[in-house]
Amino acid sequence: MYQELRDAWRLERASFRLQRMDPAIYRRVEEYLAKLTSGSEGSISLVKKVARMEAEVLRALAQDLFSLRVRKALAQALEGRDPLRYLAREEAEAVSAALKALSEAEEMLACRLLIKGERVELKLVRLLREVSEEEAPSLGPLRTESLALLPIDLAERLVKEGYAELID
Repeated sequence: MYQELRDAWRLERASFRLQRMDPAIYRRVEEYLAKLTSGSEGSISLVKKVARMEAEVLRALAQDLFSLRVRKALAQALEGRDPLRYLAREEAEAVSAALKALSEAEEMLACRLLIKGERVELKLVRLLREVSEEEAPSLGPLRTESLALLPIDLAERLVKEGYAELID
């Protein structure tokens, strides 16, 4: 198992592009690690120590291979290429989750920039009646005879409903 994992890791390290790899490699590493730890349970301490060291090396190698391949796949996906055909299931899940998170973050930023960057037309109105918070969300309550600089759509609605008059 170590040899196969190391060969895959070396091949991946030697290239800038994703390499084809056994899609079941992480499952097989997991099974091997389980067998390795269960096989050394009743053994003498030296055998346990060697098995534990081998397991640590395999975990580190598998994690580094996974990280390297996911980073390469993300780079390819961001360039518009589809890396999924080269990925193991675990890698594809990580790439999909990362791309989804990136997409959501971009959408949130776009919404914030749109709201902040939008030029809102305002109108000055004199209030004839009190306006409750429900009638003017995030602005109310507004008192009678006060002046308010309001977004044009809200100002026009209040004028139409008899709550305010426009000031030129």
